[in-house]
Amino acid sequence: MNRKKRWLIIPLNLLIAGLSYTQEVLTSPDNQLTFHIALSEKPEAGANIASYADGSHLYYKVSSNGRTIIDHSPLGLTLNYADFFNDLQFKSNSKIEPNKDSYNVIHGKHTKINSIYNERQYEFINSDNQLLIIKVRAYNEGIAFRYILPDNYTKERRVLNEYTGFRIPTDGKAWIAPYSGPTKWKPAYELYYTNGSKVAQPAPEKPGWVFPALFQVNNEKDWVLIHEAGLESNYPGTHLGNDCLDGVYRIAFPDPGEALGMYKAIPSFTGPWEMPWRVIVTNKELSKLVENNIVLDLNKPARPLQDTSWIKPGRVSWEWWSTQVRERDFNLNKTFIDLAANMGWEYCLIDANWNEMKDGTINQLIQYATNKNVGIFLWYNSGGPHNYVSEQPRGRLHDPRVRKEEFARIKSWGVKGIKIDFFNSDKQVVIQQYLDILEDALNHELLVNFHGCTVPRGWSRTYPNLLSMEAVKGEETYGFGAEFPEKAPSYNTIIPFTRNIVGPMDYTPVGFTKHTFPHLTTNAHELALTIVFQSALLHFADSPEAYSKQPKEIIQFLKDIPAQFDEVKLIDGYPGTHVAIARRKENKWYIGVISGQSKPLQLQLDLSFIKTKNAKLMEISDAKDGQFSFKQNNIKQQPHTCNLQPYGGSVLIINEQ
Repeated sequence: MNRKKRWLIIPLNLLIAGLSYTQEVLTSPDNQLTFHIALSEKPEAGANIASYADGSHLYYKVSSNGRTIIDHSPLGLTLNYADFFNDLQFKSNSKIEPNKDSYNVIHGKHTKINSIYNERQYEFINSDNQLLIIKVRAYNEGIAFRYILPDNYTKERRVLNEYTGFRIPTDGKAWIAPYSGPTKWKPAYELYYTNGSKVAQPAPEKPGWVFPALFQVNNEKDWVLIHEAGLESNYPGTHLGNDCLDGVYRIAFPDPGEALGMYKAIPSFTGPWEMPWRVIVTNKELSKLVENNIVLDLNKPARPLQDTSWIKPGRVSWEWWSTQVRERDFNLNKTFIDLAANMGWEYCLIDANWNEMKDGTINQLIQYATNKNVGIFLWYNSGGPHNYVSEQPRGRLHDPRVRKEEFARIKSWGVKGIKIDFFNSDKQVVIQQYLDILEDALNHELLVNFHGCTVPRGWSRTYPNLLSMEAVKGEETYGFGAEFPEKAPSYNTIIPFTRNIVGPMDYTPVGFTKHTFPHLTTNAHELALTIVFQSALLHFADSPEAYSKQPKEIIQFLKDIPAQFDEVKLIDGYPGTHVAIARRKENKWYIGVISGQSKPLQLQLDLSFIKTKNAKLMEISDAKDGQFSFKQNNIKQQPHTCNLQPYGGSVLIINEQ
């Protein structure tokens, strides 16, 4: 049988007859995006197959309006008991199933989400007649696929290799960040993204590259974002390996040295196995990547909850950034509770070592906050045996019995949420710990913020108590990173198009104070980050003194800015240069604009989405003397001219009432 190029829309009886021809497999609802899948004796010309064995292998590609987005890329698995890579044969495919999933979320890019996609399953058998299913979804904004092993295998299955690759056209540009090797603090997804680097360059760190990875291909016609979603406790978190020869970025498992060398790096499971989704978000318009919700769509809905009123996004005061002291001081933390109360913010975070507080107790502090109508978040170390970070409390969250007792205890104190730090691994056992924490916290009505953690993969749909995650080099770096001030302006314009696309990002913005390594970004740039970055917990980094001396308009903005919006629009931007993002809360639009460039920048912002004639506009920007500039007028002409100072920013507030 000729299997040189056999595209799998072909009915089984035609395959048996030996016919061979090319055909699309699955298209998006708007018919613009196409997923192809094929068995081939050899890859197409130019493909690197040095690491592949002989035989018939499975490949896929993705195209948009005839343009190749992902070229001839490998699929397949080898397990301890089965080979689903060599000598596969096509068995059958299901009918195309159109789907529409409409749902509401408490927090995220949008509160109302409509998900439309086509879905299909493809069945393959190996030489031992064992079955592999590949489920594929085609959205207008992207493609997702996952492996399924449906048989009830009673022994432990182990994936020795996942061969999934993503062949990116090598003439494209890349915005990708290294996946760091294991240290006391890493991996934590906190290395810098490249800025339009060449495709297929090996990573500076041996383990490879992180998800998500952004590319611009086809002579800058198409954007591509690669990610992972639907990660459950039956798989480790994966990333992209270092070997990206010929533009093929391959799935890689965690470094064996993570978690102090404990636990297996490869996946294992018993019984039927649905693996994580591999996600390719693509469009000509960068806005379609920023505004999409595919990563949430690919996760299970939250279980029905009798009461969700306790799941409240909010603004948070935080003492550590401005003091960076290890010891928790009762009276100092009272001043940050006062800050939250005076600003109308919902929460105050009490950071590491609160169990060793001086001049008072944590219970007294919680009662003080309760009397001020401020909720308390408490910091925890995730270790446990998998890290040796000494910050306290530790040893309370890895054992299920101890964890549940701890959650019950702090819930009885009146604590609203927990910040958990230093996971330092994506191994399967650690992924299990994340999800167990979320489940136990949900049962005890505790909000969750993960730090020193993996990148979001859509868990906040299943666990709406997960309000934010770090997985970013954030504002704290001004305290210890001498290189950060120079890198931050450009970096701040890259992460809205990479890291923050896939989930909430706790960057902890708005540091006005000149820290250990002072920021080069302007104060208006810092202010705009509250809008440019999305997080259901908006941690304000600076001190009561820093905020109290600001002009009354800035103080009012800090009081008013929401932590959750109903809608998002990318108005303008390009990674590494500038960003203009609009977010709507009811009838009010907040627009954040930042520049990563060292020279003045003028932007023409299209505000045609504002339907109210002569809507009132308040603009906060940088004056040339380094102070804030304030303008109030009505929107009378389009587009709106926005002038940015070097590394500057601007905030626009528009009321449509």
